[in-house]
Amino acid sequence: MSASDKKKLRKEQYAATLTEKQLQEQKEAKKLKTYTLTFTVVMLLVVAIVLGVSVSGPIQSAVNQNTHAITFGEHKLSTADFSYYYVDAIDTYCNQVYSSYSETFGNYWSMFLGFNTDEPLDEQMYDEEKGTTWAQWFVDTAIENAKQSYAIYEDALKNGHKLTESEQNELSLIAKNMDTLAQYYGYSNAKEYLRIYYGNGATLENYTNYYTVSAYVSSYVRAYSDTLEYSDEAIREYEKDKYINYTRFDYSFYLVNVNDYLGEGTKDADGKVTYTDKQKEDALAAAKKDAETLKEAGITTELKFDEAIKALTINKDNKTAASQKKTGVFYEDVTYKEIQEWLADDARKDNEFGMVPIINKTGEGENAKEEISGYLLILFQGRDDCKTNLVSVRHMLSEFTYHLDADGNKKVDDATKAQVKKEAEDWLKAWKEGEATEESFAEMANKNSDDGDGKSGGLYEDIYPGQMVEAFEKWCFEEGRKTGDTGIIETEYGYHVMYFVKHQDQTYRDAMIENDMLTEDVTEWMDKLTEALKVEQVNLKGLEWDYVVN
Repeated sequence: MSASDKKKLRKEQYAATLTEKQLQEQKEAKKLKTYTLTFTVVMLLVVAIVLGVSVSGPIQSAVNQNTHAITFGEHKLSTADFSYYYVDAIDTYCNQVYSSYSETFGNYWSMFLGFNTDEPLDEQMYDEEKGTTWAQWFVDTAIENAKQSYAIYEDALKNGHKLTESEQNELSLIAKNMDTLAQYYGYSNAKEYLRIYYGNGATLENYTNYYTVSAYVSSYVRAYSDTLEYSDEAIREYEKDKYINYTRFDYSFYLVNVNDYLGEGTKDADGKVTYTDKQKEDALAAAKKDAETLKEAGITTELKFDEAIKALTINKDNKTAASQKKTGVFYEDVTYKEIQEWLADDARKDNEFGMVPIINKTGEGENAKEEISGYLLILFQGRDDCKTNLVSVRHMLSEFTYHLDADGNKKVDDATKAQVKKEAEDWLKAWKEGEATEESFAEMANKNSDDGDGKSGGLYEDIYPGQMVEAFEKWCFEEGRKTGDTGIIETEYGYHVMYFVKHQDQTYRDAMIENDMLTEDVTEWMDKLTEALKVEQVNLKGLEWDYVVN
């Protein structure tokens, strides 16, 4: 694999250009394990997920005055300049919470924010013991983000770093397109958006300055990362004590929880339920008996596992009792540490069934004791050391047009499906009757595909197992696949005309390891730059507190 090819995977951390459909195709799959760097560049017009977040309360008066707020090295930021970092710190936090909880808790995800979105942040405590409000915490976060940004920016200027032509073109578009973007999000123009969202001191000029710094930082970090190369020997050395971290497992498990066997207990006047030592002993014995019943049931398949679980007396009224199926789970993401240890045994075989206790340790010294809180029953269904080579393909998508049924579910009728399939078949036929080269396929993809940017020729580079939807991935990694292979597959999005580009030299495992090595090295580099930057003063007038940054 060439040096330039190796860098392609790395660049995804800093300049991802996935289309909406690509992101959707990857949503349910395990993503390439990259550890996000501490610096996040804001390269889009940011709109808060929660419009009720009260960011204007703590900073509005300061922004109105447009006073000097803080100095990073040679760069003085006004309160208006600082407001971009402050508001974006809030947005980043809200987005992280949203992405973690919205899928499970729907519209109730905001209860995990830690603060009330209807009240000013400077009136809500982040740390009661230290007396820190949420507003103060976000200010501190914004200061650290801005410090890192300007540390990298100063080093970029010092070393004469220049934006590439495409980066410069992207930067120039922000001023031209701000009004359009603002109108897309419901504002009359850019001026109104900036004023409402960042405060009265925010203008197109200082927003463009903020955006310019971000663009230079993003470009400079990317350029630095491209200078880093790792030999196979270095990768193997890094992997030595972390081999298991880059291994995935398929397994099913069921928890026999001792608490489920305790019964009603005794409830006091305050509603607190307690159990006698005898009740606890009986519950442990009953749980252990059921766990051993499962262990001795000769379970070798998921079906037998679920049948045995349903047969337990404790589950007679539980119609949904079943094992939990886990597919392609990385070692570090395994649910229980007890399961981790059991799965990691190199002697483990497919369809092997085991039982491990969950032991809770309480107290210290002479008061230390161990209690069994449950038993985990585990069916081992496979291990993947991720040594499959990455692949690159091109595709053209003929997209389905959906309608909603009575229950609001997306449906596509047979006539539409047949029409979409014929279009895909016509594309492939036309390609075969033409030059039938990768270049001609790319040209057709740019012209015809319902997915893509019209420039990349439908190219997906460095695909790894578990990244794409099932049918797409199955075609990519089918045994015997070779350069120039074509085909048509159906996914939930429509019919894809496929062209296989090549197998990469690098394996998924080595790509993950290299990404981690890169992340550590780039983070260390950024930290050194940030530590060296002098922060001369903080003067956030109009706020209810003062800061001294050491």
